Amino acid sequence: MNGSFFNTQEFLERLTEITKANLTNPQFGVSELAREMGMSRSNLHLRVKKITKTSASQFINQVRLKKAMELLKKESLTVSEAAFESGFHSVTYFTKCFSDYYGYPPGEAGKHDETEAITGNFQKENPVNFKKWTIITVLVLAILIPVVAVTYTIFSNKISASKSVEPEKTIAVLPFKNDSRDTTNAYFINGLMESILNNLSNTPDLNVRSRTSVESYRNTTKSLPEIAKELGVNYIVEGSGQKYGDLVVLNIQLLEANTDRHLLSKQYRREVKEVKDFTGLQNEIALNLASEIKQTIKPEEVKWYKEISTENFEALSLYLQGMEVQRLIQGNANRNEITIKLFQARDKFKKALELDSTFTLPMVQLGWVYNSLSSNRPVGNEYDSLSYNARISFDKDYFDSALYYANRAIHFDKEYASAYTLLGHLYFSRGNNDKALENYEQALQYVKSEKMIPYRALGDLYFHKGEYPKSIEYHYKQLQMEHENKQNPEYWTLLHLYDKLGRLGFIEESNKYSNWLLKLNNDTTGHVHRLMFNHYIIGNYDSVIHLGQKRFEIDSASFSWTLPWAWFAKKNLPEATKWLHTFNRVLKLQGRQTEGDYGLSFIYFLNGETEKAIPLFNLAIQFFNNQIENNLSPETTIPHIHSASIYSSMNEKEKALESLRKNKSTNLFTLATLKSCPRFDNVRNEPEFQKIVKEMETSYLKHHEQIGKFLRKVGEIE
Repeated sequence: MNGSFFNTQEFLERLTEITKANLTNPQFGVSELAREMGMSRSNLHLRVKKITKTSASQFINQVRLKKAMELLKKESLTVSEAAFESGFHSVTYFTKCFSDYYGYPPGEAGKHDETEAITGNFQKENPVNFKKWTIITVLVLAILIPVVAVTYTIFSNKISASKSVEPEKTIAVLPFKNDSRDTTNAYFINGLMESILNNLSNTPDLNVRSRTSVESYRNTTKSLPEIAKELGVNYIVEGSGQKYGDLVVLNIQLLEANTDRHLLSKQYRREVKEVKDFTGLQNEIALNLASEIKQTIKPEEVKWYKEISTENFEALSLYLQGMEVQRLIQGNANRNEITIKLFQARDKFKKALELDSTFTLPMVQLGWVYNSLSSNRPVGNEYDSLSYNARISFDKDYFDSALYYANRAIHFDKEYASAYTLLGHLYFSRGNNDKALENYEQALQYVKSEKMIPYRALGDLYFHKGEYPKSIEYHYKQLQMEHENKQNPEYWTLLHLYDKLGRLGFIEESNKYSNWLLKLNNDTTGHVHRLMFNHYIIGNYDSVIHLGQKRFEIDSASFSWTLPWAWFAKKNLPEATKWLHTFNRVLKLQGRQTEGDYGLSFIYFLNGETEKAIPLFNLAIQFFNNQIENNLSPETTIPHIHSASIYSSMNEKEKALESLRKNKSTNLFTLATLKSCPRFDNVRNEPEFQKIVKEMETSYLKHHEQIGKFLRKVGEIE
């Protein structure tokens, strides 16, 4: 995690830990320490200076000197041996540093009890020496002050210049304004803005805030210093543009954020009739901006600026229009509106490909559109009215289309990182973890910007492989990357951290991310559902019931499955029955399928209504078998556990135990289900059931401990 996340004590402990781990590494210095801390060199220096009153390099030396003292006192090493063991590769330099820090040479370490530095502790010095040096200092100052005064008068400008520090190269490209009377031209102006932002983002050592971060400032009334402070940047690009036929007029300003000083203010008037005109304009602006902040652009990096894989200008325009439609989807919670826009974007991208069948950019976007359609469903809830088998077929059609376009993009560009990321996601969504990992690794191989690294996707992948510690590390890398880029953490980043931390037993930390989500989108209903889930998995059923009933009183269209199951866990069948019927009534009002709900099946079975229960049980078994066969999200859907619960309910003990034997999930949600769910009452006393639960608990606790160490390391927990 980024070093700025730590409090002062944690920060110093982490600095010391990293330095000690690299004592014998001759290449280890401030740059390496900054990288390990996840900070820029300048930010590290400022924070170390503020806390310790020393520079970062002095801090490293002090850690080494303390280690040397420890070695000299406890292990009776020679001065040379202590020097090399503590990271000094010059005995002379080590002796000087040691003497300056402790007040005596290293050879005398055994004669002194005091192991702390004398730096800043002048009261321990010899009073005679102190007096002598005070007199000498006064005499020297008396001679030097006039000389310094004259020198300062003559060279004040040079002295001032030498003290100036070049600002860190952090930049935000704010959304451009469309000054055209024709509002339909917004796609073109926004397309240029995003292309310029992407070009700058591909430049090493230039830290560019993401499109997500700057989009919230599209219609802001905040001042530039306010925006700069919130985004943590030293430079801001503002732009506005007009398009009249083929003529494009762009007004671009580059400002030094803290001073509001213009470094660049230029109007670009170009006829844009061909793709080369578009790329030429965006490249020229990006290069001008980079050069103004003294960023050296290497020839191979300039090549990255020019990658638009079409020469058909109309195809490019359609692609930009599709991207504009997708931009308008962001932040929209209405399923039907999202679906309509997804179809609109799909049509734009397909038309672009009709004009240029080798244009890879719309291919990847089409893949994402089809992926989104399979989760958002068609307009009017037609999907929910389909039979179970029809829905599987429907989803498969969308998946096949997404897969086709991802592979097609790679066919035309073997090094297209985004296409591999899409392909990895698609395979992961169908449970093929090996193929997913293979494609994510390909994406990492060809990625040009850290902002494109699929950390969150890798976190999901490893979670569903049961490699929980690795999953958590990748999700924190995603959060760290977003923090370093000064962007607000994305919704999905926070949601995944909430979900996985809770399922792995870190409830307080999980709730923290739920609170963060609440601040992000003000979704109280979603927040309450998340709290209910966390209370459920730790067995706090009274809180689940209290929150669930209050939530339903406030919004009768909002309901959580955890409420009836909490009543089941408390062995209160009438209340559980009441709320399950309420739950299913809400689902029907929303046009969602309920016939496979095996919660109702369980009630029917307990009440002796087997003619109602068995068909529903069979539908649920069919559903879970499909998930098992396709390895679909086994850690969240836990299909083996649910299948076992159905067999247990029907008192088919051997089938229940057989299903449990095949289960690989050992997170806290799985354990909570086994321990509390009354559907397992028929097998609960079976020795094999108890053995399975014990083995799962052992595995869970092992992972919990490993993750706890990592969370302490990054400062998430004490």
